[in-house]
Amino acid sequence: MMDSSVLRWFVCILTLGHCLTSFPWVTNALAQGTESVPEAGTLWQPMATAGAPIGYRAQVWTGTELLVWGGPGGQSAVNEIARYDPRTDSWRTITTTGAPATRLNPTVVWTGTEMIVWGGLAGATRFGDGGRYNLATNTWTPLPPSVLAPRSAHSAVWTGSEMIIWGGNTADGRANDGARYDPTSDTWSRLPSVDLIGRADHGALWMGNAMLVWGGRGEREAVVSISDVLRGDGAIFYPATNSWAPVAMTGAPTPRREVQMVWTGSEVILWGGRGIENADARADGARYDPSRDAWIPLSSVGAPRPRYDYSMIWTGAELIVWGGLYAGGRTVETINDGARYLLSTDRWIPLLTPEVLPTRGRAAVWTGQEMLLGSTRFHPLWLQVQAPTPASSLADEPRWVAQSGEQYRVIAQDPGWVLAVGVSDTFDSAVWIADDDRIALTIGP
Repeated sequence: MMDSSVLRWFVCILTLGHCLTSFPWVTNALAQGTESVPEAGTLWQPMATAGAPIGYRAQVWTGTELLVWGGPGGQSAVNEIARYDPRTDSWRTITTTGAPATRLNPTVVWTGTEMIVWGGLAGATRFGDGGRYNLATNTWTPLPPSVLAPRSAHSAVWTGSEMIIWGGNTADGRANDGARYDPTSDTWSRLPSVDLIGRADHGALWMGNAMLVWGGRGEREAVVSISDVLRGDGAIFYPATNSWAPVAMTGAPTPRREVQMVWTGSEVILWGGRGIENADARADGARYDPSRDAWIPLSSVGAPRPRYDYSMIWTGAELIVWGGLYAGGRTVETINDGARYLLSTDRWIPLLTPEVLPTRGRAAVWTGQEMLLGSTRFHPLWLQVQAPTPASSLADEPRWVAQSGEQYRVIAQDPGWVLAVGVSDTFDSAVWIADDDRIALTIGP
């Protein structure tokens, strides 16, 4: 391996003027592993700000538009409800006439025609009501009285025909009950009891035929500790049989709260979260296979650093983790980096920090083409080599040829060149590939 300074000069000369001394962040990233660095090109683009809510507290993707229940953070709840169309990069206000009362962090689900908002918090007041927003008519319809106590920090999933609410904080403590709401009949029905300690800030998602609940903050157990007890257990609810089943503990991640999970179509990927203290943020995860009731740890090589209040989505091809907060001492750091995880190879590739920084927070959606995050849009491009094309390696020989059929994940773009890494390679194997008609850039592999 040649000296890095010599390598930079060779790459500068041999890539027809594409001098890496103009991009010191590339060599810095190679030297520092997954250190966040500026990103060039069109992978990141700003979203329009005119008409956008101040803060995104909850949101859903309709298939064509983003619906946002917004407002500032803290204890001041203000309704700022809006819809964003990525095709026109524009916001429109959603009527508040008939909408639920102002609140922080309600749960929201999308039914295919309506957004259902339920629960949440405003100061010391918890809510046990909600409303349905019809996108076509721009109108709200209140939900009937719930069979559940008012709550916050609960979970909600959409099954395809019903909304399921479970857990959360109530006036009597942390709940271990739930209910199903059927918008067709406009009725609620209670879930059967489950052998789980009441909890809030847990993870929940729909797996195609069942709801998985895992982790969270348990009830206070004075015999064990005066602190909230973290949970590392869970259960699966099957609506078809109206029954629960336990989730295996062997191989499961360590107990945590505010964990995030995605469904790949056959497995659950769980990553991150935090302990009782903000400084106890996690940077590990696992896959859960419900067909075998088995856990498989995720690789930690190249994984994002510890964080909480982050965004996580599944694109259909890979997992994306971005942003969040980290409290390493008396100050809280806003994190503006992340990584892409490829399930087929159990590998992480860092996402480079964009020039347009997205806002922090867990509100992110996948549109099928891009990730909408705060005030930013991210396009996770892939590169397919169609015909032999010049390439310049940053970690080995500086000049070679990418061959037909090779596939790469795009890290950054620059006029005439694309910085990419092979599907089975690590970040220090990133290469510049000539950007011309010999390659094809797509959203998925």
